Amino acid sequence: MRTSEYTASEIAAYVVKFAFDETEPATNLALQKLLYFFQYASLVVLNKPLNSTIQFEAWNHGPVVREVYSNYRINGPCLLFPDNSIDNAYNEMKDHFRAINKYVMGLK
Repeated sequence: MRTSEYTASEIAAYVVKFAFDETEPATNLALQKLLYFFQYASLVVLNKPLNSTIQFEAWNHGPVVREVYSNYRINGPCLLFPDNSIDNAYNEMKDHFRAINKYVMGLK
């Protein structure tokens, strides 16, 4: 099990795959909101952030992590599909985020 924090990009890739597998594909706008919910859930459930360096900015349509937005903006308003590069780490991350996943799924 990994001991260091996952990066914002790794968490975003995880959230894209999680949304795709568990509910429905997300857009970049939805991804930003899901990241915010995952961060919130981590604070509530684990009493610590998913990543202490993630900085959300207040944009017109909601909270945004600029780095993640920049990575996915090429998709415009289209649905995001999982990147196969996350496949190896996905199960480990899903296990690591198990309590957070349950909390987030309860919010839907």
